[in-house]
This record gives sequence, C-alpha cells and structure tokens, in this order.
Amino acid sequence: MSPAPRRAPLLLGFLAATVVLAGCASPSPVVSPSASSDAAPTPSQPPITVIAPGERPPLLLDLDCNRLLSIDEVREVLGEPAELRESQQTETFDTLRNAGGISCTWWADGVDVLWVAALPAVGVVGVDLETVDLWRTVADCSWYCTVISESGDFVVVTSTNGIDDDHATTLATSAAVTPLVAKNLQPWMPWERDRNGWIDSNCLALAAETGAELGVELKGEDGILYIDPPLTVGLIADRASRYTGCRLVDQAGKSVEVRWTAGGGWGVDVDEMTAPGLPSPWSGNAVAVTLPDSEGTVWRLADGVNIVVVDAFAPDFVVNDETLVAAVAKVLTHSAAPRT
Repeated sequence: MSPAPRRAPLLLGFLAATVVLAGCASPSPVVSPSASSDAAPTPSQPPITVIAPGERPPLLLDLDCNRLLSIDEVREVLGEPAELRESQQTETFDTLRNAGGISCTWWADGVDVLWVAALPAVGVVGVDLETVDLWRTVADCSWYCTVISESGDFVVVTSTNGIDDDHATTLATSAAVTPLVAKNLQPWMPWERDRNGWIDSNCLALAAETGAELGVELKGEDGILYIDPPLTVGLIADRASRYTGCRLVDQAGKSVEVRWTAGGGWGVDVDEMTAPGLPSPWSGNAVAVTLPDSEGTVWRLADGVNIVVVDAFAPDFVVNDETLVAAVAKVLTHSAAPRT
C-alpha cells in the first residue's frame, strides 16, 4: 500500500507536500559518517553556482531513479527482487525539487518496500534533521521507519516497509544504501541558494500585522498543513521551503486559512495571474470553489519568489476577500528578507 500523503487543499492541489507527532520517544541521531571539512577551497574545485531566490535548483541525476540506485543494487540491498515504481515528473511546483532533491520508490509483490531520497545539504539549510519527523525516525518505529543520513554534500533519507519492518532493519538498509547513493551522485556540481526575498514570518506576526493594516483585531493560529503527513523526505523538503500554514480568526470566530512556500517562483506563470488590486510585486488569481458543506474562493498569489494560497470560506469574515488578500500580500512582502 502506498503512503501517498493528502495535503490540505492548496488551490485544487496547487502545492504539493508537516504534522510533527510529538509524544514519541527521542529520535535517533542523524547518521553522519564523517565530519565536514572547513578547509579553504582549492583552485581545482569547481566554482559554486548561486541559484537566484525564485529559480529552481539543478535536478539531481535529471530525476532518473535508475541512476540513483540500479535495480541490481536495490536487489542486493533488499536480498529480494524489486521493481522501480515509475512516477511522472511534471513542471508544477513541489518542495522536493525546490530543495534540489530526488525521491524514488521500489516495490515487490505490489507493495512499496523501499524509498530512497537524496537532497543536497545546501538545499535543506535551516532544517533540524534531528526533530523533523518524531514519528518514523524513532527507535520504536513500526511503520515506514526512516533513517536520515548525512554523507558529504548530501542528505540521504531511507524508508522501509515490510513484514519485519522495524528501526533496526531500516538502520541496516540505510547503512547499505547511503554509500551507494553518495557514489552514484558524483560528479557533484556545487551550488548554493540565495534566499533573499524568501518569506520569513509566523502566524502570530501575520495576524498582528494584517490586523493592524486593516484596523481590526485578528488572532493567529497554526493552520492545517496536511490531512495525512507525507513521508520523512516530504517533511524535510517542506521545512526547507518554509511551508507554513496560518489561520486568521476574527473576533466573531470566523477564520481564513493562509499558506505560503518560499522559493517557488519558478513553478508559477505570473503572466496568467490577472486578479486586480494586489500590491506590487504580487500577481494573483481567484477561483470559486464549492465543497460539500461550504463554498468560497481560493486565492493563489505569487511575487516571482514566493507562493501564497488563501482559502476564504467564511462569507461573514470581518473584511471581504479582496481587502484581506491585499493586506496579507502587503504584510508578507514586508516580512521577506531584503532583496539584493
């Protein structure tokens, strides 16, 4: 059975992608085979490419899973035959590619048995790998157990699923997989991400500043990011892209959901966004949505660097949609790091 995540609706599936389940045992430490070197780069090292704030990083191995691990390598690691589960790549935004990562799945007898993902360490700067998933990386895990390993320039995430699946099994699998992946990812052309202009805010700040902008009182609460949480690699990628959800609540208890992702400008065609009344540099679209028990409008906004989605399903909210969305865009513009 595939553990495909169901995220909170983001413009009819616009964003792909964490609920960190607390109360579990302490996570096992991230495996780090060797300490990184602080030595100054030598003239023989390739130059480092700087990726602009709203551009997509280079794709590892052109997203070819057969190059990440060959079918023979997978068979040797698992001790049984397995097949690569093919997945179609699209040009729409997702946080894994926004972090420069690749994720692959192999299955046997119709069941997914191995997931291996690799992300450049520079793509997940700021993510606490020790605490990003307090459910599947713990020693008493019994479902889709996961080990996060750091190997040179890469973070390798290994998840397993089988009859005898437990943390010890995943540790052994990760120990076999990680050096193979690190070898197969070479040669590595280094890059770094310019994060100027990335939204850097939180729910309390968004509510306070949006309320001040509108002259009303709003309360900020953590919003719903997922219906079902994704596998560990999805949580890492979402954190790396600052995927954040906020619920803005007025004094009458009516609420609007706001979610944003930083760095995803490459996945949006702003020329197709024609909604009026938004402050520069934002563009946007509004789509009417009817659900079984409610109806409203989903707004999609982009400024060339960030993606913002506003779910407005409260017709009696203290201000109308257009006014609220314009205020949110203005506040989030101010919260982004200065652009250079």
